[in-house]
Amino acid sequence: MDTPTTRQGAGASGATRAWRTGPVSRSYRLGLAVLLGLSAYSLILAGHGGFSQPDSAEEPGVWILTGFALFAVRDAAATAFGPRWGGRALAGMLALLAVAGVAALAADGSLWAAPVTWLLYGLDLTFAVVIGAAMLVSIVVGTPGCELGAVRELVLRLRGRFDPGQVQAPACGAGFHRVDRWEARQPWRARP
Repeated sequence: MDTPTTRQGAGASGATRAWRTGPVSRSYRLGLAVLLGLSAYSLILAGHGGFSQPDSAEEPGVWILTGFALFAVRDAAATAFGPRWGGRALAGMLALLAVAGVAALAADGSLWAAPVTWLLYGLDLTFAVVIGAAMLVSIVVGTPGCELGAVRELVLRLRGRFDPGQVQAPACGAGFHRVDRWEARQPWRARP
């Protein structure tokens, strides 16, 4: 089977070369990076004061961004420390949100108050900036799969410990791995 996790070729020197993403995958990543950049810009302009307004809780974009941010916490922990830590990090973040919710209810009688709004604002802004930057790295490096895998590959390359034979396309919430696999199967992506 010829997928991003198994497709490799030999260069002129006989060295193994890692499979790279193509124009469709990179365009998809660029589109999402732009959306995250616009989200970060919007959050910065609004500031915490604008984010904590009651009408912000009614905007679906806030909850979509927060949902992806929570999954990014899981993916980042799983990429850095292993699959078990992904679930633990997500559970920890949800527990932290629950404690913040109890504190907000006790202090203000509303869930949409500090410390919940502080926590969500920080989570959403951090997600938009960090994952947006990771997507740009993913576009430049061309690593298939999750954008965090591209950051890991870049770090390994800078340390001189990168092994092209170990390139994999880890799954991610944005579906990059699926787009990469689809693109790898296209005839126009075939290599001699």
